[in-house]
Amino acid sequence: MTLLLSALLAVALAAPPAAVETLAPGVRVQPLRDGFWLHHTESADGIGSNGLFAPLPGGGVLLVDTAWSEPQTDLLLDFAEARLGGVREAIVTHAHGDRIGGLRALRRRGVRAFGHPLTVSKAWAEGALGPEAIALREGLHVDPRGFEVFYPGKGHTVDTIAVAFPAAKVLAGGCFLKSGVETGPGYMGEAYLSDWPASVDALEARYGTSTLIVPGHGPVSGAEAFTRTREIAQAARAAEEKPRTGGIHELSPAKPDPSLRYLFYVHGRILEEQGRAATSPVFGRYEYDAILKALAGEGFEVISELRRDGDGDAFVRRLVEQITRLRRAGVPAERIAVVGASRGGFLTLQAAARLAHPGMSYVVLAGCGEASAKNAAGLRGRVLSIYDDPDRHATSCRPAFAAAPDLTEADEIVLKTGRDHGLLYKPYPEWLKPATAWARGARAR
Repeated sequence: MTLLLSALLAVALAAPPAAVETLAPGVRVQPLRDGFWLHHTESADGIGSNGLFAPLPGGGVLLVDTAWSEPQTDLLLDFAEARLGGVREAIVTHAHGDRIGGLRALRRRGVRAFGHPLTVSKAWAEGALGPEAIALREGLHVDPRGFEVFYPGKGHTVDTIAVAFPAAKVLAGGCFLKSGVETGPGYMGEAYLSDWPASVDALEARYGTSTLIVPGHGPVSGAEAFTRTREIAQAARAAEEKPRTGGIHELSPAKPDPSLRYLFYVHGRILEEQGRAATSPVFGRYEYDAILKALAGEGFEVISELRRDGDGDAFVRRLVEQITRLRRAGVPAERIAVVGASRGGFLTLQAAARLAHPGMSYVVLAGCGEASAKNAAGLRGRVLSIYDDPDRHATSCRPAFAAAPDLTEADEIVLKTGRDHGLLYKPYPEWLKPATAWARGARAR
């Protein structure tokens, strides 16, 4: 009897995985277990991407992530209609082409698709079709049909969510989770590397007992996906933080390197009036060039125009145009930051409202006042305020934050250095360190 059981066990262990079905070149599906199916599609340049069909009570399936393209997504929908009872609804895990590339096919065929509210605004800002926003209370949506949508925090992107099926112990991690056997970092251009490990901790704390994890790319995994993702994020952060000195430019580079970080510095009004050697009788010399050098020393490609007196509106248009050119050249919004001092902070908020991208980062140095809240309703992205208290020319940005419900993230640091408005005249570490950390996508403190 023991020998027979051993033989049966050996046969079971040697059994091949469930058969992969090829729907077309670059489009495959594979049964996993308990009615769950993996879908795998390849981009035009051969990059493979995973998604999931998940069974719903009463028949039909939930589609997690589309294929790369509309025709590929049509094939997935046809397969689900013929074999799985049809796709009743879809959830996309973030606003990248391997997740939302087939949204038009869903819309054309009457399938509603949902995603994080930031996915909606990010897709809109990048000229893509976005899903409908799903309501996430404290980062969680519990659906009565047996699945949960969870936002663990910033990681692969600002908007990546996971879809979990607790009863089946199945987790669709999207590109937030790496396969347990992943060897490379993959695309990190929009990643928040300092936040990612803690966000993985939050996901694991809730769904760490999952035994089947579908990552955005690579083989289906188990709980080892959590560990491997942390390792990759930590290694990528260490690599990015290796010391380098960036360049200083008056205008954005004609041929930017998308792997670098770009920081626009928008100076205070006194330089408009007096030029590069501006000096205040109260605060002394505005050390413009030293500030640019210090920012470049933090690893940024620094871009700063010495604008003319009264050139505010035209300057904001030029600033927006330069940032738009960088993005069109392939630089992710998450690698572009704007730091504005005094009146430059007010102009920075104007540019932020026009750009309306949730992944952009902005720092306002002693630049808020009564007028700041007037344009706040259109603000998107991450905004950090820093000022000295007391400051005779600036106040808190919190009224502007309160009037900006669609900000991705906001924080304010109130210093007590005694330098008054002179805080922004030199590259003091009290503002330089939190400002550059924020510009990298990290927390300021």
